[in-house]
This record gives sequence, C-alpha cells and structure tokens, in this order.
Amino acid sequence: MTVNAKGEVAERLEQVGRYEEALQLRSDVAAHMRRQLGTDDPSTLTAEGFEAFDLDRLGRYREALPLFEHVLNSRTDALGPDHELTLLATEWLGCTLRSLGDLPGSRRLLQDAVDRYERQGAGETEDCMKTTSHLATTLFQLGEMTESCEFRKHISDVRNRTLGPDDPTTLRSLENVANALQWIDEVDEAKLIYENVLAKRVRLFGMDHPDTQRTSERLSAIDQHLETDT
Repeated sequence: MTVNAKGEVAERLEQVGRYEEALQLRSDVAAHMRRQLGTDDPSTLTAEGFEAFDLDRLGRYREALPLFEHVLNSRTDALGPDHELTLLATEWLGCTLRSLGDLPGSRRLLQDAVDRYERQGAGETEDCMKTTSHLATTLFQLGEMTESCEFRKHISDVRNRTLGPDDPTTLRSLENVANALQWIDEVDEAKLIYENVLAKRVRLFGMDHPDTQRTSERLSAIDQHLETDT
C-alpha cells in the first residue's frame, strides 16, 4: 500500500472510530516521512500530528505528548507562533496536557492561542471557537466555573451571529451554556435555555432525534430538581 493510500484508509478508519487500526497506518506514514524527508519537513509534521491524534483518541496521552511537542516547536520555528497550523498544534498540545492532568499548562497554551487569534482579527472564526471551548473545559476542571461559563456564553453568542441561531453547532453551544449555568446554580436560566434548544430541535429534527432526546432528558432533570427544592 502506498503512503497516500495508507493516509486515505486511515482517515476513513478514523471517521468510524477505528483508531487502533488507523494508528498503525499513521505510524507507518510518519516513519516513512522521517526517513525520506527528515524530522522537520512539513509533511513529516503533518504525519506526526495525525499519529499523535490517534494516540490521543486511544487514551495514550504520554505517547502523544512528545509528538505534539515536536510538531508545535517545529511549526513555531518554521511558520511563527501566529500561523494557523501553529495555533492548531498549540490547541492539540493543550488538550493533551489537560488529559495528563497538567491543567495550568493546558490553560497557558490554550489562552495563548485564543489571544493570538484575537490579536490577528480571527477571534470569531470557528478555529478560535474550538480552542476557546477547550479552554472553557480546562477552566471548568480547574474549578473556575464562573469564568468557564462566561467563555461558553461568548462562544454561543459568536456562533449565533456567524452560523445562525438554528445551526446545530450553535444549539450545541447553547446546551453547553445551560450545562455550565447548572454548575454555578443558575438553574432557572439554564432551564430557559434548555427549553429554547428543545423547541428548536423538535422543529428542526423531530422528537426522535438523539440530540432532541438528550435535551428533553436534561430539561426533565432540571424540572425534577426544581420540584424537589420547592
């Protein structure tokens, strides 16, 4: 199987969650690139990023860590800290550090990436929103619930403007806001958001859609919580 074919097969395997099989192909491609092109060639770095991605998905974070570090350092040296590929590598490494329990390190990297997006006028792009979402998760795990919730609200507001109020990604962001509000005991506000999301999902996807069912279950749980408190 050629290098290109291995990459294509690996991508299809990843799309269906077969990361163990995809990893073997990604590792073969990365090894080939290192031998043929060198360790810092852009194609090698791309191959290593995919290999590390599969390791991360398999929970093999310590094996993914040095690969992500190498990709980030090389991207920074070759392209600069503000390049889109460097910022993507920063996001990946920040998430892996969080998975390994290095929450301060994760926060530092993800906040730096968000700041760089904003300084170059890309603060409302979907790439920045994904990084901001990861930052919110790290803050949540650090116990900084209110700040995490504010980031979730910001993401929802941006996606509402850029993607539209009925976009599935916008609705997921709204649901994340409601979930965050519950953690800071803003249950009434969370309920209003869940009701809004549920109404839109019923209209757009029907009552039997998995996302609609999940929102309905979360709304029911809030109602039961409020009834118990009263």
